[in-house]
Amino acid sequence: MAYKVYLALIGIPKTWRAIIIPNNYTFSDLHMSVQRAMGWSNAHLYEFKLYNKENNNNVTISEPDEFFKANSSFMDSRMTRLSEVFSESILYTKYIYDFGDYWEHWLKIIEIPDIVEYTQLPVCCSGNGICPPENIGGVDEYLFQRTCSKNTNNSHIDLTCFDKQNISFWGFENKNILLPTGGHKLWIRRLIVGNMSIEEVVSDLCSVIPVQDIRDLYEAIITNQLKVKNKATIILCYAKGISILFISEYLFISESTIHGLIRRYKSNGVQQSIFNKKKGFKYERQEYIDKVFAILHAPPSSYGFNRTSWRKVDIMEVMAGEGMPMSKTGVAKIIKNAGYSYRKAKTTLTSNDPDYKQKLAGITKILSGLKENEKFFSIDEYGPFAIKIQGGKSLVPAGTYKSVPQWQKNKGSLILTAALELSTNQITHFYSEKKNTEEMIKLLNVLLKKYSEEKTIYFSWDAASWHASKDLNKAVDKINSPEYRETHKCPEIVLAPLPTCAQFLNVIESVFSGMARAIIHNSNYQSVDECMEAIDKYYEERNDRFLKNPKRAGNKIWGKERVKSSFSESNNCKDPKYR
Repeated sequence: MAYKVYLALIGIPKTWRAIIIPNNYTFSDLHMSVQRAMGWSNAHLYEFKLYNKENNNNVTISEPDEFFKANSSFMDSRMTRLSEVFSESILYTKYIYDFGDYWEHWLKIIEIPDIVEYTQLPVCCSGNGICPPENIGGVDEYLFQRTCSKNTNNSHIDLTCFDKQNISFWGFENKNILLPTGGHKLWIRRLIVGNMSIEEVVSDLCSVIPVQDIRDLYEAIITNQLKVKNKATIILCYAKGISILFISEYLFISESTIHGLIRRYKSNGVQQSIFNKKKGFKYERQEYIDKVFAILHAPPSSYGFNRTSWRKVDIMEVMAGEGMPMSKTGVAKIIKNAGYSYRKAKTTLTSNDPDYKQKLAGITKILSGLKENEKFFSIDEYGPFAIKIQGGKSLVPAGTYKSVPQWQKNKGSLILTAALELSTNQITHFYSEKKNTEEMIKLLNVLLKKYSEEKTIYFSWDAASWHASKDLNKAVDKINSPEYRETHKCPEIVLAPLPTCAQFLNVIESVFSGMARAIIHNSNYQSVDECMEAIDKYYEERNDRFLKNPKRAGNKIWGKERVKSSFSESNNCKDPKYR
């Protein structure tokens, strides 16, 4: 009797083998047969996983060592024969090779009579597909590389037409040579993942290197980053007697690097070999820390720098001049570790009006109690601004640099006088030749005519001289007189001036900012009329938007206001980027 084994590589399409093996084979023998039939090189650990459909038990079969002991769920592949395990309830198993790349194979084993046509067993009777290279990174990486390169240079045998060919297996005579390699791999793996105690490592290597070195290296493997961990692992592996070639292949580190590390360890010890330091990093040493802050606490001028604040390169120059050279990164780490950071001083927007709180409270009170037949206007002027090529941010293709001529022919200028009604977010505007009281009186008359059905309208503006002139106050008193109101059927006017130097509270400034960002920045209007047409269209679309959707939403394409169009002490309505 014999066994016919069908095996397929999971994840790699059309890659399979069919082999015939004697019925007295152990799982270790089956492992060697699969290795040669597939084209693997037996360079990694392996295991079989069996599933019994009758009792739902999972069994792992592999080669045990001091770390993996045989028990009810783990069996020794060298001692377990296929005939002892396989039955009608166990027809399928999974074979896993290389726990890094994790190649999985499905195996189906069928008991068959002896085949007289094969004079020697085991034999690979059929198959398809080439075996992936070792250490390529697993199924996904292999498929990716195979897709990217149609002409991959692969040294493995192409078995697409494999049929009835005897295989020269390695046999038992070489199995003892392969076991130490597997043992070394397991030793390194247990060391790296922390499954080997310090006592075990000391007992194993104390006759080769000092015990304190072993403890320091073990601690570096457990607690440090990968670069330091690899260095410590190399030294311990070398002390274990593992060849430099094997260490290089396992850790993917060149042999020359390993040789250099071993030389440094033998001549300088653990600290300088794996940490590359004698007394600690400079940014950790107290004398360097003290020196950096002694420099920082003195003005740069005391060291000959024509500056008022320190730069890291200046500190480096002073440190080097005083015999304590240090890198820019080291200086930065000392400053950061002490909790220092660079911060830009910001200009605080404040008002110097002694009645600031009272005026602010008055405006807030008006707005909080505003009735349906009352309107509140924020009033200001925008400009004068020149009609010319304007700068600003814009999308440009790679390699293109946008520029604005310093000297341009003036095409004219504009002053925009406008009022923003806060409850409906509507703008009323016209163009002025000058900023003066006459233009303010003109705006009053325009608003009185437009909002003639209202009971009261409130006017709020900043403390510009023409906003608080005697002529303006006389005009307001005249309009508010009973005779004038009775004759012209107009609402009462109530002035609610902003505090002095409090343009940041003027809500219309935010709307001006949105207009500038939308249609003034990056503009190149050819005439004053063209610019006026763009401004009129902008406010027409904005007013229409807020009539249909009265929600106070400033950041729209026709708005892009710095803040929402609402009155708040925390708002900074004026954009410092325009004048």
